[in-house]
Parts: sequence; C-alpha cells; structure tokens
Amino acid sequence: MTRKRWLIVGGIAVAVAAIVLLRLLGGGPTDKVWARIQREGVLRVGMDASYPPFEFVDGEGQFRGLDVDLAQALADRWGVRLEIANVGFDGLYDALRDKKFDLIVSALPYDPFLRKDFAFSYSYFNAGLRWVARPDVLATLGDPSGRRVAVQTGSAADVQARTLQRRFPQMALVMRDEVAQVGEALAVGDADAAILDGVSALQFVAAHPEFAVGDMLLTDEPYVIAMPLDAPTLKREVNAALVDFRESGRLDAWVAAWVGGQ
Repeated sequence: MTRKRWLIVGGIAVAVAAIVLLRLLGGGPTDKVWARIQREGVLRVGMDASYPPFEFVDGEGQFRGLDVDLAQALADRWGVRLEIANVGFDGLYDALRDKKFDLIVSALPYDPFLRKDFAFSYSYFNAGLRWVARPDVLATLGDPSGRRVAVQTGSAADVQARTLQRRFPQMALVMRDEVAQVGEALAVGDADAAILDGVSALQFVAAHPEFAVGDMLLTDEPYVIAMPLDAPTLKREVNAALVDFRESGRLDAWVAAWVGGQ
C-alpha cells in the first residue's frame, strides 16, 4: 500500500474513532431547536385554542386552560418566554413541520403513524373511555351483567358497550343522544353506570361527587406533546419535565383545576 493510501486510511480511522468518542462522551448532532430556544429565550407553542378546558381564549383575549398552564410551566422551567400560536387543529402538524413553532401542546392524541415525521412526549392525560358509577357499583363492573349502562348513541362508547354486551348479554344499554344526557341518566337513576371519555367522566364526577371514575381504561387515548423529529434534546427535556410535574403533583392539580377532580 502506498504512503498516500496509508494516510487516507489512517485519516478515516481517526475520524471514525473521534465520532465514537464523541458519542460515548454524550456528544452528537446539535439540537438546533433546543439551541434556538436557549439562544433567543423564547419557547414557541402551537395550539388550537378552541377546546376547553384544555385551551381556549377568555373574554379578555387571554389563552387559558390546562395546556396553557403546561406550556407556561415548561417555559418557566427553562427560563424562557412563552409565545403561543393559535392554529386550527388540522394545520398544527404542517405548521410544526414548517418550523412555525417548537411544540404542539393541544390535547393532541398520540398517532403512531406519524412517528416517522414527528417526535412525541410521554402522555400527560388519557382521554380514553372509562366506567362512571357510584363507588359500590363501580367495584362490581368487572362483570356488568344485569347493569343498565348509559352511552351516547353512535359514539365510541356505544361501540365499546356493544362489544362488552357480546361478552355479557345480560348488560342492558341505555341510549342517549348527547353526552350530557348520558350523565343525566346516571344522575337520576335511569342507569346504573355510564361509559364516558376521560374528560367527560371527570367533569361529571366533579359536578356529582357521589359518583366515581373507574381506574381501568376501556380504551386508550393518550394526549402527548409533538415536536420536530430532529430535536432529541428538546424531547428529553420535555419528558423530564413531565415526569417532574407528575411526581410533584402539579399535573394532577392542573387536571383537577381544569378538567375535574379524580
């Protein structure tokens, strides 16, 4: 092998070794999104502020809701200013792709089919279907035979209830046209239990504390935060914050304040 070829091979070996060493030491590609947040001192968050209690605009034109508190807490944790962009839900992912903001915090259901294009945080709320009933009844719903179960006609709860009914044919369905009517049927005794989404269930129990929400999820609909795929530091920091917010009780406090006590 010629001296020139030895030099080329040697140079490649040194470069590969340097890359491996950087990775071992925690180095790697720069997260440009995180770097910009730190450099400019601004966290830009996109949300569709038309979905109370998670995000809405109050009578004074201020953003309010659980997601607003969460976004503000992230900005405070990182010592930066929060900027909120109000974007229609269908346009949120396109705006994130176009770098109009850094995060989507907007009661966003996790979509595994988008993982090749976007990164997602841990879940901070689950809107999946749950049982709602008086505590003594709730304890028996592992077998709902003989129970009258209220659901909204044509809803996901309707589908779930009919699936359960195939297993427990003695379970009777109490059909109502609106979610509010489902809760009313339960409150006045026309039903023994109801199947409601996570938000509606907590709101109902907050207004009717003699009822409780079951711990078991009948369906899974986690709400997550979305961010660019090439922002690993930002993803790590978001997830670390969510863990801290949950362990400290702040997340439960936001849910209780905005959605309803558990």
